[in-house]
Amino acid sequence: MTECRLLTGKVALVTEAAAGIGEAVALYFAQDQAKVMVLDKDGDPAQQVVGHIQNPGGDAILAEADLRDAAAVSRAIDLTLRATARSTSWSTMPGCTRARALWK
Repeated sequence: MTECRLLTGKVALVTEAAAGIGEAVALYFAQDQAKVMVLDKDGDPAQQVVGHIQNPGGDAILAEADLRDAAAVSRAIDLTLRATARSTSWSTMPGCTRARALWK
């Protein structure tokens, strides 16, 4: 059976990616060969996720930001676009964040 890699060559920005569902999504996207932007306010655990992706040869970058801070989210999106020239997938896993802060 041939594997279907839907995310190969795509870029995914995954929020709340330092632990839990966000981490699982980031690792899954990386396994599917996406370039993953790991976004989380907790830099050390998020950097560990980046390491888990990069260690077997995956592609990941840390974007440290608190989703409650619209300016920080904007900087993370800018980092994503500068580092990859595009974004093709967004995945948000906010625990208690107001979604409208993402779109201001």
